[in-house]
Amino acid sequence: MTNNYNEVAKLILEQVGGAKNIKDLTHCVTRLRFVLINEDVIDKEIIESIPLVKGSFYSNGQFQIIIGTGIVDKLFDEIKKESGTIPISSEEIKAVKTTKTNVFQRSLKTFSDIFIPILPAIVGAGILLGLGNILTSSGIFGVDPLVVKYPGIKGIADLILMIANTAFTYIPVLVAWSSVKRFGGNPLLGIFLGLVLINDQLLPGSQMSSVINGTVTPEYWNILGLKVIQMGYQNSVLPPLVAAWVLVFLEKKLKKYVPAALQLIVVAPVSILTTSFLTFLAIGPAMNYVASLITNGIMSIFDFSPIFAGFLFGFLWEPLVVTGMHHAFIAVNIQLIAQTQQSFMLSIITIACVAEAGADFAMFFLNKSKQKRSIAISISTRCHRAIYVWCYNTCKVSFHLFNNLFRVCWFLDYDF
Repeated sequence: MTNNYNEVAKLILEQVGGAKNIKDLTHCVTRLRFVLINEDVIDKEIIESIPLVKGSFYSNGQFQIIIGTGIVDKLFDEIKKESGTIPISSEEIKAVKTTKTNVFQRSLKTFSDIFIPILPAIVGAGILLGLGNILTSSGIFGVDPLVVKYPGIKGIADLILMIANTAFTYIPVLVAWSSVKRFGGNPLLGIFLGLVLINDQLLPGSQMSSVINGTVTPEYWNILGLKVIQMGYQNSVLPPLVAAWVLVFLEKKLKKYVPAALQLIVVAPVSILTTSFLTFLAIGPAMNYVASLITNGIMSIFDFSPIFAGFLFGFLWEPLVVTGMHHAFIAVNIQLIAQTQQSFMLSIITIACVAEAGADFAMFFLNKSKQKRSIAISISTRCHRAIYVWCYNTCKVSFHLFNNLFRVCWFLDYDF
């Protein structure tokens, strides 16, 4: 079999029924994801015999082909080039049977689709934030922080923290952009909406407690007799997400009823104005309240007993991953970092991932199959995927100490 991307793309297309059988095609960090009209035409045996293919499975209405980091992007581009615009009409799409998932599963998938595209920015900012805290925090390298011991690095520390905090301060822009794109609207309108929510003329959301205490007097808009507080939504996740759904809903409705000649001057301003008004009036305050309940609830568990909280989240994490519920915690972690500059859950998740990577390294040494050893060593460097490879290999190799623990994760679908 060949490793040429173009030839592999043609072969994969052929074995999934060709471009006409593809309803949708996307990819994550390591996998090609096909939504097919007719799944019976798939020839998994031939697909899995391709050297570039590490495995395949069907999950959540998608036929997923495991390729690997980096290579999947190149192969995806070749498949798109070979298939061109997927020739499927709206009538054919309606005829395709719906995905066998419930509302809860689809909601989790939506969370995943929204937050995974913005993770590189969040992860990058998080690493820089950690580096900045190391440079400016006391008690790490002695009583005084490094910026006090070495004043020459204060400028670079300030620059690092400024860059890191930008991602979390302006996270509504990232969330609104990704959400509008996911819901099928114009992503530029999503950016516009996000910028509206963090406009400098608005009182920063971090001062809401001061407003409640009466130490800060906010300004209001008087709109048709309604007093709407001029409050911004910096560091917020849920308000821009829900607002983006409303924006896309209005955009689609307006495009449906407004004549094409007037859409350019009607759709965008009406959509943005209406969504912004509804967000400042109701959506924003309501979603901020929900976000506060989630954040305060998690923080209260850690305040009550950090040890208990650590055991609880450590015990529940793998079942959450197996059921796909871990996707919901992407938004929770981002919200925690944005509001408190930290997330205790990430430390627990990291420990679990490192343990999974250790198990995968063990499979590299125990497995005799060259292909599976290659899978193990490549994915062990990606701790969050290590558990999948471990479960894949436990079918062939007996590793009794961990077998019963990890066997339940056979159908793991982890998207990071």
